[in-house]
Amino acid sequence: MKPQSPKPEEIKQLRERHGLTQRRAARLVFASLRAWQYWESGRPMHPAIWGYARLAARWRDRKIAEARARIASTSGIGVGI
Repeated sequence: MKPQSPKPEEIKQLRERHGLTQRRAARLVFASLRAWQYWESGRPMHPAIWGYARLAARWRDRKIAEARARIASTSGIGVGI
């Protein structure tokens, strides 16, 4: 069975769910802003790019969460000096 291109609504939902602008979403998959805009307006996105976009968005969220946790754990350093 051939993989299907995502629907424009799915592409936009992915971007919004992960708090990305169109520009940042495009950069995440190494595409131009115009390409991302086309995909959200209905042009088909290659299924491989869609799979990578979903993976990269989850990876980005995990890295942000790890960075926030590190900042929170070290925020008490230097207090009272």
